[in-house]
Amino acid sequence: MATPTAEIQEIAFITESNGQSGCVSAWNFHSGIQYKSYKSGCCAKHGLAITDHYLLAAQPGQALIHVWPLSKEQLHMKIACPGKITAIACSCDSLYCVAAVQEKIYIWQLTTGNLLSVLSRHYQTIRCIRFVDDCSHFITGGDDGLVIAWRLADVIAIGNQFESGNQVKSPRYVWSNHSLPITSIFTGLGGHHCHIVTASKDQTCKLWNLADGQLLCSFVFNAIVSSVTMDSIEANLYVGTSKGKIYRVDLYSSFTGIEQHISEDNSHVINGHSDAINGLSTSMDGNLLLSVAEDSIVKLWHTSSFQCLKMHQFKGPITNLFFMIAPHAVVRPKDSRKQCLPPLQPFKRYLHDPNAAVDVNMSTVQGMKLLSQDSVDVLINGNYRSEDIFHARDFLSGPSIESDKLERQIVEEAMKATSRGHGDGKISVKEEATANTLQLQEEINKLRNINRNFYLFSMNELFERN
Repeated sequence: MATPTAEIQEIAFITESNGQSGCVSAWNFHSGIQYKSYKSGCCAKHGLAITDHYLLAAQPGQALIHVWPLSKEQLHMKIACPGKITAIACSCDSLYCVAAVQEKIYIWQLTTGNLLSVLSRHYQTIRCIRFVDDCSHFITGGDDGLVIAWRLADVIAIGNQFESGNQVKSPRYVWSNHSLPITSIFTGLGGHHCHIVTASKDQTCKLWNLADGQLLCSFVFNAIVSSVTMDSIEANLYVGTSKGKIYRVDLYSSFTGIEQHISEDNSHVINGHSDAINGLSTSMDGNLLLSVAEDSIVKLWHTSSFQCLKMHQFKGPITNLFFMIAPHAVVRPKDSRKQCLPPLQPFKRYLHDPNAAVDVNMSTVQGMKLLSQDSVDVLINGNYRSEDIFHARDFLSGPSIESDKLERQIVEEAMKATSRGHGDGKISVKEEATANTLQLQEEINKLRNINRNFYLFSMNELFERN
């Protein structure tokens, strides 16, 4: 007897700007069921990224990224970044994370946390980042009006990045047809042959071909375009404006010329929301359209009739929307808890050098200090077994052969120095540490006196002049 096939479910990940209903919530709008509510923090616009096992949310006004496993609502970790994240995206294969800090682009490897590349081609803050479906390219758009297409394999070519010095890595395409900041980017299906749609505050929406970089069509509206998407077969273009209207443009209709002026007469338009639309997304079959806006309302539309099927009121303005096939970890969290999560390491702030013999980052240096202190403590107590020292420390998330050798060398040298000191009747480690502490205390007292004298001298000079 054949087993029945499981119904494919689609869920929507929605974020609020104030986080009153949770930072990220997962909804099944077909049934109206809320699967998850990921607590702690809030999420900036274009600040949500989803991998196969994790949710990453950039915190507005902070240099932090909050991370949750898809199967759990509790916060998993906080990742410190070089600056405030203005846009973020993860590759479809869950291997790379691309984040924008003002006008710079940082590319990290998720499993190791290695910083693979830092790109600087925009002149103003980057607002949007989108990957194509085969992860071969990612697209960035910023306040400078530029839309740049990057080939991922070129910008993370780590084999010769240190040999090439400060050589600037060139993007594949730089499109400067927009005259005002970019507000939204959508990438279609087809990998490096896909179509790309960009929206801008200049009230235009442009359709590009990634294969040759040509502009296919430019649509002009009577309001600022704030969000854009297409259905799965790329037959209809859905455009949300700052006035709350949603336009549907038939891409298979006959157009005369590259530039097309869209009005309520030649397109389907509805007054979907009372405020600016922040996100649009269609279902897999193209029959449903989900819209979110600054008015804190989520609406589910039937695309053919433009009838509102469902509506849900949130507590704050909605900043992000992802309508996708439900991950197994969200629908069946109990099954996912039995599986081990893939590694996700904190992001490093320096470029990764694959030619370095030992990869010594800040966490490793701090761990070495802790290891040295543990080694001294064990040696003072009279226990000279190095195995106890290695079992006591637990600071490396993924120990390597080189780091283990270096740690063992530190311990052995400390043991030899201590044994020589006890055997020759020299000063012990504890006495030496006490002497160093007293010497440092004397230096601190001297600096305090100098600071106090300088303050008194400055105050006397100011009072005498007045």
